[in-house]
Amino acid sequence: MKKIFVFVCAVLAAVCALGSCGSNTEITLEAGERLPAASEGSWSVFAYVCGNSGDKASELISSLCTRDYPANVNFVIQTGGGADCGIEDVNVDYLQRFIPQDGSLFLADQKQPASMGDYRTLADFLSWGVQTYPADRYMVLLVGDGTGTETLGDALFGGDSLTVEELSYAVSLAGARFDLVAFDGAYCSSYEIASSLSPYAGFMLASEEKCAGFDYERLADVLVEYPYVSPQELGQLMCDDYFEKCAAEGVDRMAAMALTDLSHISQLAQAFDGMAAVMASTTDGLDTYGALARNALAAQSCVGSGDMVDLASLAAAIADNVGEPSQGVVNAVAQTVIYGVRGDLRPMANGLSVYYPQDIDEQTLIDYMTATTSDSYKLFLKSISPGVEAADDFVTADYRDSWAWCDYVGREFSISSYMSDDQRYALAINGDMSIVKDVRLNRYFYYPDSNAYYSMGSDNNLDCDWENGRYMDNVTPVAPEINGQLVQADLSDEIKDVGKLYTVPVLINDEMGEIVLFYSWQSGGYEIAGVWQNGDTAEPGSGDRVATVHRIMEEEDTLLTGKTFRPFFGLKVKNKSLSDGQYVLEYELEDVYSLVRRAVPAYMERDGGEMRIYQQ
Repeated sequence: MKKIFVFVCAVLAAVCALGSCGSNTEITLEAGERLPAASEGSWSVFAYVCGNSGDKASELISSLCTRDYPANVNFVIQTGGGADCGIEDVNVDYLQRFIPQDGSLFLADQKQPASMGDYRTLADFLSWGVQTYPADRYMVLLVGDGTGTETLGDALFGGDSLTVEELSYAVSLAGARFDLVAFDGAYCSSYEIASSLSPYAGFMLASEEKCAGFDYERLADVLVEYPYVSPQELGQLMCDDYFEKCAAEGVDRMAAMALTDLSHISQLAQAFDGMAAVMASTTDGLDTYGALARNALAAQSCVGSGDMVDLASLAAAIADNVGEPSQGVVNAVAQTVIYGVRGDLRPMANGLSVYYPQDIDEQTLIDYMTATTSDSYKLFLKSISPGVEAADDFVTADYRDSWAWCDYVGREFSISSYMSDDQRYALAINGDMSIVKDVRLNRYFYYPDSNAYYSMGSDNNLDCDWENGRYMDNVTPVAPEINGQLVQADLSDEIKDVGKLYTVPVLINDEMGEIVLFYSWQSGGYEIAGVWQNGDTAEPGSGDRVATVHRIMEEEDTLLTGKTFRPFFGLKVKNKSLSDGQYVLEYELEDVYSLVRRAVPAYMERDGGEMRIYQQ
C-alpha cells in the first residue's frame, strides 16, 4: 500500500519555494489525504528537534531521508528553537513539521515561532501527531541537551527549557500512551525525568552523560524491516547501536546509555523516599551530616554537570550513613534499569542519575521543588542549602531549622596558609574538621597579553593529615597542554584505581565547547576522552579555530581566552614541563554546606628550570 502524507497547504501558502536539503535530500510541498487508521505492527515516531542541536538535527534528517517507508512506519519531525541543522530551507525561525520519504522531506505543517521549551508547543506537536498518524506503537525522540532536571532549551526564547513538570504535563496531553521516549541529549537519564514520564510511557532511553547521538539510519532500518519489534527490544537495539556509534566517533569510553522500564518507577520512588528520609535525619547533627556529605563525594558524578550524580553509586557511597535503605535503592535501580551500555571510564553508571548538587544554585533548587515527589528529599535539600528560600507546598522547614546548621554557626572555624619548613605550600584548618567537605588546589599562570593570571584548573592532588587539619601541596612543575597551550583542567570525577576525569572549556570557531581529559594512574599521562560542542561530539581539524578559555584569578565571573590555534593534525594533549614564568597556587576549601573559602595564595616562579615557591 502506498504511503499517503498529510500536508497543510493553507498554513504554508506564505512559505518560500523550498529547494535542496543537503546533497541528496529534497524538501517537497504537496497536498495529500489523511493517513489511514493504524494497522497491526505499525509505528509512529515523533522527533522533536530543539535548540542549538545543529549537527544532530542534520544527521537525524539526512539519515531518515534514506528510506522509502511503508504505510505502517511514520517518522514525523518538528524543528524549531534555533535548531540550525545546516540544511537549506529548514527555517529555524518557524515551527516546521516534516515527513521524510525516499530522499525527500515533505513539509507537512508550519506554525508561527513559539518556544520549544514551552510545554504547550510539545503537547501540540504530540497530540497533532497522534491524531494525524495513528499507530499501534508510539515513540517520542527528544533531541536537545538537558541538565537532568530540565531539557530542550530554546535558543530563540532566551534558553527557555522544559522543566520536568512541564515535560510530564506535555506528554500527558498527547492523547496516547507512548511505548518509548528516547532522549538525544546530555544528562537526561535521571530519576526525576523517569518519574515524570512513568504514568504516560512504557520505557525511557537516555544517557547519564553527554550524548553522542543515536544511529538514526539503523533505527529506520529496524522499524522498516521488523515493524513487530517490541519497545523493549527496540530500546536494547538502540543502546547497542549507540555504543557502536560512540566507538566510531572515539567517545565510547564515556558512554552511559540506559533503557529504563518505567513500570518499576513506583518501587524505586518508594525506596528513594525511604533513603531520603534518613538523609534528612542526618541534618539533626553536624557530625552526622558532615560524614554523609564527605562520603557522598565518592558517588560517580556526571562529567561536566555540577548537579547530577549516579543514583545507585550515591546510595552505595552513603551506605554507612543511611544504613539498609541504601541497599533498597541499589536493588530498585537494578530492577528498573533493564539494559544499558557504559564505557570503561564510567564504571558506576548504573542507568539513572539524581540531583545532588555540589554547588547550590538558588533558582535551580527552587525549580527542583516541583521536579521531585519525595517530600523527604525536598526537606534534605532545603536543610543543606543556606541562604536559599525554596518554597514548596508541603515542606516548610529549611536550613535554619536544622540542628546541623545551628552547630555549624556556633563552632569556631578558620583557615590559614603558610610555607612549611621544606618550602611546600601548606594549609592549616583551625577548628572542627567535621565542617570540611573537600579541599582543592587552584593553579594559575601569568598571561602577559592580558596582564592577568589565567586559571590552570582545580585538583585534589594533596597530602592530607585529617586528624591535625593539615594539607600539603604535591605540586610538580608539569601541566597538561593541548596543542602547546596551557588549559584550565578542572577535576570532574575520580575513578577508583583507574584515574581522573577533567573538563577543559574551549572555543571552537567562536562557540563554546568542552574537552574531557582522562588522566591514567597506570600510564601517568593524559588522553582526550571526548570533545563536545552544541550537545554533540566535535572533531576540530585544520579548518577550525580553537582557543582555550580560562577563569581569572580574583575575578571568577570573568572568562578570557588564550591564543587561538588551528589543530592541523587534530587535538593532542601532553603533560609538559612548565615554561619559565610566574604562577600562583591557591587553596580552596568547600565546607559541608557548599560554602567556599580561599586561603592566601603562594607564588611560584620558574626560571631556567628551577622552581621557587613563596608567599608575599
